[in-house]
Amino acid sequence: MPVIRSTEGTVHDVHGATFTAYANSRTGASELCAWSTRIPAGQSGVPHRVSKEELLLVTSGTPRFTIDGAAVDANPGDVIVVPADSILTVGGAADQDSTM
Repeated sequence: MPVIRSTEGTVHDVHGATFTAYANSRTGASELCAWSTRIPAGQSGVPHRVSKEELLLVTSGTPRFTIDGAAVDANPGDVIVVPADSILTVGGAADQDSTM
């Protein structure tokens, strides 16, 4: 049984956010990926096209998600469903870091 420990993630700092990759093809996953993201307070997101459906679980803060031009503020415990081939932007809350 593959187990990826919390200490085994690969950290990437991109566009002002910190991404930690856990499950991916390098670590034994064949179809899905798992990572965490920390977005600093007030950080603007960078629009990008997602190639596959993504599910984003907010664990802290109130980040703003924009999918194909429609925006929503999310709260801890909310899950955002991002359809494949959509344009996604995620920005940090004004007053606190956000994590997913």
